[in-house]
Amino acid sequence: MLESLIRGEGSDECECHALDYESSAPALLEESPGYWAKALPGGYLRTVPTAGLIGHLTANFPQLQEPGTRLGLVFGIDNLAGMATWNRPGSLLAKADLVLLGRATPEVKLAKDPAELLAALSTFEISAKVPVSFNGTTLFGGKLGRFKNAGATGESMLSLLPPLEQVLETLSSTMIREC
Repeated sequence: MLESLIRGEGSDECECHALDYESSAPALLEESPGYWAKALPGGYLRTVPTAGLIGHLTANFPQLQEPGTRLGLVFGIDNLAGMATWNRPGSLLAKADLVLLGRATPEVKLAKDPAELLAALSTFEISAKVPVSFNGTTLFGGKLGRFKNAGATGESMLSLLPPLEQVLETLSSTMIREC
């Protein structure tokens, strides 16, 4: 089933590796009506949500047990557009910081109210100008610098970095899935 989903994203040949969370960590599995229900019309798949995986990693890796140590989640800036639609986006950053790499994306427009996601972010470190907007209002990314979110309820940091140089700039998870 996973191989057919990956092929459905445009890859004819794929090698699929899956961890058996149903047997090894069933408590991490959750329903995913927002994504998988649409992708699998015949029924939907229980999945390990990103927030659950982050919690599992931070609880079980000794390197992340040191006081003040946080997990860094690295995504291309284009992935931010969908993060507000994820299950419990605020809990995604309870124990992690968000590192976004610039791409050839002039602006990120959020389709869903990002209030829950943004409330988790206490600090924004903007090193690349990529305006992030919702309903026509730029929320951050239009100015370089370090900014505090006065309304934050969480402690996470968002770092927006310039694109990777030359060849690495085109690196993407989609390309990796297509290999």
